Amino acid sequence: MLQTLTPKQLADELSNLEKKNEMLDEGFYRISYGGVHGLGCGCLIVKNGSITGADEGGGLYDGVYRFDKDENVNVMEMILSMDPNSDPVTGVLAGQQGARIMMRAEFEKPSPIANFSVDVAGKPVAAELRFVRSLPS
Repeated sequence: MLQTLTPKQLADELSNLEKKNEMLDEGFYRISYGGVHGLGCGCLIVKNGSITGADEGGGLYDGVYRFDKDENVNVMEMILSMDPNSDPVTGVLAGQQGARIMMRAEFEKPSPIANFSVDVAGKPVAAELRFVRSLPS
């Protein structure tokens, strides 16, 4: 099949393969993070463009991920759902109703670790994403 491609098409296909190697692998990830009010960690499951997870403080994560070919970075967009009166690492209390906070992060593929910063309700949070293992077959 590759023999039928023009040189430009072949170069494009090879470039796409290289980019695919930069995408997040599906599997389990450990997320460690720190803000002005402390440290925390959790587990994220990445599969088929979706993210789901939980952290030690009871926070729940749901979202999507994709690879931005133009910027050559992985992009995660998640909603963090926090229980009422949660005390997150940002120091901003969730309140009596709890909270749902949109988060977005861009980073290179963890190999095995990626470090990045996330804006959480207007407060910076340093994060470390570490690939733990593949999903079971």
